[in-house]
Amino acid sequence: MLLIVGGGGGNNIHLTLCGKCYNLDDLNNIFKTSCQTFFDIISHAYQQNRLTELLNKADGCFNLVLYDLKGKKLIIANDRFGLKPLYLYKHNGNFAFCGELKALLLLDFVDKSVDGDSFEMFMSLGYFLGSHTWFKHIKRLAPASIVEFDLSTKEISQKHYWTFAEIKQEKISFDEAVDKAHLLFKDAVKRQVDLNLCPSVLLSGGSDSRLCLATMNELYPHYKPYTATFGVKNCLDFILAQKVCNIIGTKNNEFLFEDIDWLNLRKEHLYNIDCVHSLEHLHGCEFENLFPQESKLMVSGYLGDAVFGDSYLPDKKFYNQRVNADIAKFYYGDFAKFSEYKDGYYDIANPLPIHWINRGSNFINMAVSADTDKNNIACRPFFDNKIIEFICALPNEYLYDYKLYKHLALRHYPKFFTYIGRNSLMPLYTKKDLRYRFNKIKFKLNKKLQKKGIIPQVIESYVDYDKWITQETYEHQIKAYLSSQNAFYKRFSNEIINLYMLKEQNGYTDKILKLISVEIYFEKIQNLVKM
Repeated sequence: MLLIVGGGGGNNIHLTLCGKCYNLDDLNNIFKTSCQTFFDIISHAYQQNRLTELLNKADGCFNLVLYDLKGKKLIIANDRFGLKPLYLYKHNGNFAFCGELKALLLLDFVDKSVDGDSFEMFMSLGYFLGSHTWFKHIKRLAPASIVEFDLSTKEISQKHYWTFAEIKQEKISFDEAVDKAHLLFKDAVKRQVDLNLCPSVLLSGGSDSRLCLATMNELYPHYKPYTATFGVKNCLDFILAQKVCNIIGTKNNEFLFEDIDWLNLRKEHLYNIDCVHSLEHLHGCEFENLFPQESKLMVSGYLGDAVFGDSYLPDKKFYNQRVNADIAKFYYGDFAKFSEYKDGYYDIANPLPIHWINRGSNFINMAVSADTDKNNIACRPFFDNKIIEFICALPNEYLYDYKLYKHLALRHYPKFFTYIGRNSLMPLYTKKDLRYRFNKIKFKLNKKLQKKGIIPQVIESYVDYDKWITQETYEHQIKAYLSSQNAFYKRFSNEIINLYMLKEQNGYTDKILKLISVEIYFEKIQNLVKM
């Protein structure tokens, strides 16, 4: 995390900036400046009455607060996709803001009422939609927002400085799209991955972090990044990650959940991210201290499968449409009304952006943030402005069945993908040719041999929460949290414990982990403030 505080414009302007910008050169060209830092160009743009224009073009993960002493204005803004959260409190004539929600709770005038809708949303979806937080009157700032507070009149205005409506559809063939996607991704990695920060890569068995590593290897063939994978013994992720590392000639580092107290190590991280999702999705943060001290950058495959692939695309009948009530319900069920799908921010004939923000920025992104500490930042090359604009300009059909992703990977990085599968020992394919049929037979044969114990069993999942929560140490802690007379969840339901403690219920483990996440978080909150 980069935090800069300073003044400018004859000490009439004071700016606090948190985060990173990746296209400073582009901004300097647009604004005909030669600023050395994002901080400087923000100050310059504001003095030229061009701050909104600057933010519209800025690519990064950041938030900022600008205090204009002479103009008696306070301006607050975040990045285009809300990756660096800001929280606002506007209630009973009071206004406050902070990058960390719990800090607002320390203010005496803040109403600390908990939102019952948020509890139900969390228990159902596992994350919050739109601007929701745990608290009724504390809201997460919408992405691409600029807020102005007039210190004289106490009036507050808020608007988007950018929306998806600015993206125009592009007429381009599929083959051309594959090559352009590759060039855009390579450019994003080049701008975001700073070798001076000794970047590391957290490899999984999927293709997102692998594509990052493959692109880094193309750009910087002599650089051997530290790589690591977490999981259980003999899991598929370990096998696939090492296959990838063999290509660049390094040994992958394996972090075993069996060796750690995963539940207790995650508690502080859960508190730090204000319980925007459960302990179940904090896997990996426990190992942050095992990464080399000199590594100050984590290269993340954040949302790669949802940008180049169809992970977030709904039913085909919703393709190439602006998000509406039916699409929102497809994603979020009865909570669709909270997703803010009517907001002009989503004015584009594409259903993807609503889920990129609600599930991506509000949920997955916070897990990425939890994997890094205050001395280690994350970069997200898939979520580069130019890439998002390009993908939104394409027909949704190009992404179906990972078509664009698979062609990109196999065409431009064959040695990383041709013989190494995605979350499977079955390699990627774009057509069902002889090679595909041979690998399919081999894949099925290996499955049978594993089942009979002739060859070692490969564990497909890298976690085993069903088993872990029944282990004596963890089960005792869980029961203590949920059976407490002061359990927080009892404010909303007296029956929930009886239902969720029945192991026959579908989603038993998921519900248990959500419940204890709520209890852990609010136990700490109640120790911080009176509620």
